Amino acid sequence: MRLVIKMLRSAEEDFRACNYPKFDGNPGDDQCQVRAICLLYLTCYERESLLEEFSLSNKKVSLSFSFLMQAYLSEIFREPYTVESTGRTWTRGNPGRIDRVEPGFKKLSGASRKILEYNQTELSALSAELLQKITKEEVFPRKIRTELKDKTYSATRTFTSLFHTTRAALRMLCQMRSTVCVQEIVPKTTERVPREFFFQAPESLESIWPLISPPTGPFMVIQVVMQGELEGIIEYFKVNSLARYFLHQVATSCPPYDKGSTIEDIPDVAAQAEVRSYQIRDQPPLFDLDHYFIDFTGRQRRGIAT
Repeated sequence: MRLVIKMLRSAEEDFRACNYPKFDGNPGDDQCQVRAICLLYLTCYERESLLEEFSLSNKKVSLSFSFLMQAYLSEIFREPYTVESTGRTWTRGNPGRIDRVEPGFKKLSGASRKILEYNQTELSALSAELLQKITKEEVFPRKIRTELKDKTYSATRTFTSLFHTTRAALRMLCQMRSTVCVQEIVPKTTERVPREFFFQAPESLESIWPLISPPTGPFMVIQVVMQGELEGIIEYFKVNSLARYFLHQVATSCPPYDKGSTIEDIPDVAAQAEVRSYQIRDQPPLFDLDHYFIDFTGRQRRGIAT
């Protein structure tokens, strides 16, 4: 119980301080866009009610609060296991990292360890449910049996169609008229400051996303590995939709669910055809998508606004 209370207090402090990267519960499973848009929605529309839930005055916990706490726990468990030369980092969940909350806290009961180990199972299901609740879109959830890298346990994870969750997230950004920060990933060994581009979401998904100055409040960060030159990227998005570029890259470069899945695994013929329609669009190699998360204006940042 002491560990639970300490984690709740820590999560409340980070949420109040708008330290939203602490809720970036993504251990490299291609579901980060789901968690990012859910968290952005909660920070914009449910922040006060969630802060009230931290008091534990109500015995019934909301879907939003359950998602928030599982995401916080998942971020605690995240650990890097591969770093590419580009700076892109691959992560996975490790329940053994619970000592980040309580140093030296290694001995857990069987029931407590099961709760911790099934964090990703719960988070994936909560993410899919919350996404469909706030976007009202079909994202074609699919349950997949998965294992941790060390084979300590297996569980049934809920994955959603990567293309359709990305589209739902982008549409929600347009509905909220939110800001998107496209942030360059650079190797930690370099002294060069990563570039950042801030875009204003338009009313329509296919419209031009204009470049703007850094915003006030929370915004979505999309980390990318840059391939094009700075001037070329800026000029391209003056006349082309940022959302269309993202959807094309997801459709052409990523499996729809877990590794090894194909378009045919999407249980809807029309949805399959929609993904294929984006595969035939030709676009220049400007950057590769990597990771989505939420940040807040005023936090110390490595990047610069362009």
